[in-house]
Amino acid sequence: MFDYETKKLIAPVQLIKDFSQGVYIIYRYNRSARFRINHIRGDDATLSALFFD
Repeated sequence: MFDYETKKLIAPVQLIKDFSQGVYIIYRYNRSARFRINHIRGDDATLSALFFD
């Protein structure tokens, strides 16, 4: 997760393994942000949803 304006990393990089039952990652930030999702290895990379509150 990066700050939208400065493009500086504001959250730690997380590698997700074995998410067949689903995984939730929660970040709290009160400004505009950018997310980068990379497929590193394996057959598929999937993002099902983003929730904003």
